[in-house]
Amino acid sequence: MNIYAVLSFMPLMFSTVYNPDPEVVGIRSIGFALAQTLGASFGNIIMTVFKYHQRGVLLVGLVWMSMDANR
Repeated sequence: MNIYAVLSFMPLMFSTVYNPDPEVVGIRSIGFALAQTLGASFGNIIMTVFKYHQRGVLLVGLVWMSMDANR
């Protein structure tokens, strides 16, 4: 749910914080959408490669998303 909330509210944040030009908002939002898509694709590929270790793959993803980026 966190991923979908970020994708839903990011254009709203860009349009209220920055100039509300639709093209600029779309260009600035591409990075978040691309990162979400590549991350989900990478996770699914890893879960396909490690078929019997899916719990561990999900645990690594959970820890990775929970880490503080400002360390």
